[in-house]
Amino acid sequence: MKTWTIRAMLALVTATALSACGEDEVLVSAVAADASTDGTGNTGDGLGGTDAQTDDSTPPVDATSDDATDVQDDGTTPPDAVADDTKPSDDTKPSDDTKPSDDTKPGDDTAVQTDGSGDGQVAQDIETPDVLTCTLEACDDKNVCTKDTCDLVAGCVHTPVDGTCDDGSACTDGDACKDGKCEAGAAKACDDKNGCTADTCDAAAGCVNTALDATPCDDGDACTSGDECKAGTCTAGKAADCDDKNTCTTDSCDKAAGCAHLPLSATACDDGDGCTQNDTCSEGKCGGGGALTCDDKNPCTDDTCDVKDGCKFTNNTAPCTDGDACNGADTCAEGKCTAGTTLVVCDDKNPCTDDKCDPAGGNCAFAPNTAACDDGSVCTAGDQCAAEKCQPGAAVNCDDKNPCTADSCDKLVGCVHAKVGGACDDGNACTSGDQCQGGACQPGAAVVCDDKNPCTADSCDPKTGCASAPQAGPCDDGSACTTGDTCAGGVCGPGKPASCDDGNACTADSCDKKAGCLHANTTAPCSDGNACTGKDVCSGGFCQGTAL
Repeated sequence: MKTWTIRAMLALVTATALSACGEDEVLVSAVAADASTDGTGNTGDGLGGTDAQTDDSTPPVDATSDDATDVQDDGTTPPDAVADDTKPSDDTKPSDDTKPSDDTKPGDDTAVQTDGSGDGQVAQDIETPDVLTCTLEACDDKNVCTKDTCDLVAGCVHTPVDGTCDDGSACTDGDACKDGKCEAGAAKACDDKNGCTADTCDAAAGCVNTALDATPCDDGDACTSGDECKAGTCTAGKAADCDDKNTCTTDSCDKAAGCAHLPLSATACDDGDGCTQNDTCSEGKCGGGGALTCDDKNPCTDDTCDVKDGCKFTNNTAPCTDGDACNGADTCAEGKCTAGTTLVVCDDKNPCTDDKCDPAGGNCAFAPNTAACDDGSVCTAGDQCAAEKCQPGAAVNCDDKNPCTADSCDKLVGCVHAKVGGACDDGNACTSGDQCQGGACQPGAAVVCDDKNPCTADSCDPKTGCASAPQAGPCDDGSACTTGDTCAGGVCGPGKPASCDDGNACTADSCDKKAGCLHANTTAPCSDGNACTGKDVCSGGFCQGTAL
């Protein structure tokens, strides 16, 4: 232990006051001992030697001993009696279990020793640990759950505090300090209220809501079923089937409440009993009407009623009557009354009567008719009954359209065609003078088809006779005043006008359709082309002048 003087103690008090005022750094220097001595004459060397005693009554205690303690005059351990091995080194902070308690800090009343007289007078020298050099920045333990201070005796002090903190996990909320440590709060609620996400928590990223696919969900609509997640969204499924199979309710669906069934009354329905009829709804239930009457009015069926199938009509083989006395003893077969085998036959062999049996009494009756019949002659046709007899129809037409036969009719043989001679028509317009021979018309001479027109091609058609078709080629239009006449459309068209100019100035040129070109003499003045004549005049078709 080093010995401090009163001045060192004052320096300690001053440094403590400065630290409390928020100074960033407090530097405390150990005040050198002023080489004062106690009553024993020992001098503090500042090197950690044994402390000088205040009197001779208490022997010094070895400061290096494990159980060494300083004993005050009053028998207690002085607050600054700390073993050397618990002093913090220059490069390490003191641990929490080595921090001095509040009642051992310098400045406590117990830190003042008395001298040997025990009169309470403050001694010249006070024993205390080495003075430390520290800063608040160096004492920051990066823990929000401690208050970091610098104690000039103990060094850095980290006092636990209450308050909020962050435990480093994004998956907790409300982390709080406890006993100097940050304790995790409640687990973070990552439920996004979406049934189509998988809600998890990652310590670093926090809540993770992963979209789901093909997972059943509820879209909040009670009118759909089989809803399924798609890309994190609940997709509506099929429409809910609200059919309660009850015809006495009106079925509907409400998105919130789901299917609703409104009861009906006074509405036709089916109670499922095939033996009731006129069933009617009453307050949502189907009630049966009156009993169903199963009678098909058929004696050949046994009539019953089945609750499930309703009326049933089963064929029987009972005797019956079909109301016809003409067909013997009747019997039921396949649901019908079938006639017997002994039938009444009514036939008078007259085609001009209708023969029948009276169904009521089984008697025959023969009623006249007007049916077609045969009077026995092949020379009549369309014979018809009248007054129960066959009357002959119209005479048969025996005309064979052959002019070379004589037509007649025999009642037994029918039509007869006798051969005759004479003129006839063989049906060919290209022949003439046809004659009957052997009952047939033989063709005469061929017809000559010539229309004397060079502009048509003449021919003969057996059905229509002579025909003239237009043709092309040269022709003569009958005029001597044209040349190069040509056929067109079956007519001879005129060609170019004929040239009647004879090159004679003493003739008047013209054309006659029959005679052709005409050249009439004139007496007109002219020129004979001779310069030795004068007064040239036409005469006799020539130009003649008088000699000069």
